[in-house]
Amino acid sequence: MYTYNFEKLEIWQLSKNLTVMIYNTTKDFPDSEKFGITNQLRRAAVSIPTNIAEGVNKTSEKERSRYLQIAYGSSMEVISLLLISNELNYIYSEDLEKYRIIINEISNKINAYNRKLNTNSKS
Repeated sequence: MYTYNFEKLEIWQLSKNLTVMIYNTTKDFPDSEKFGITNQLRRAAVSIPTNIAEGVNKTSEKERSRYLQIAYGSSMEVISLLLISNELNYIYSEDLEKYRIIINEISNKINAYNRKLNTNSKS
């Protein structure tokens, strides 16, 4: 089976796993949030691996960087929505802390990968 280059990236794998976690967590959100925070949280989570996958295959440094910046921004959107979800008692504080650790790792790796790509393109 063919594997795409982005599938080999740790940041893509971590963010894909985060997305699955978010989907599983939001299954328990109230039905009244189906078109509110549940939808927004899922869309933000999906945006992270999707933009990484799309961005790493762009030919220009500017385009690659832009997609990785969007992925980073989406990771910040996810943590913001999780903080709100915690305040609304949709998720436990312990789960929020687990997500904080994962999102911190992903966002740091996105920034590091973006710097690496930009450095390599200037060499």
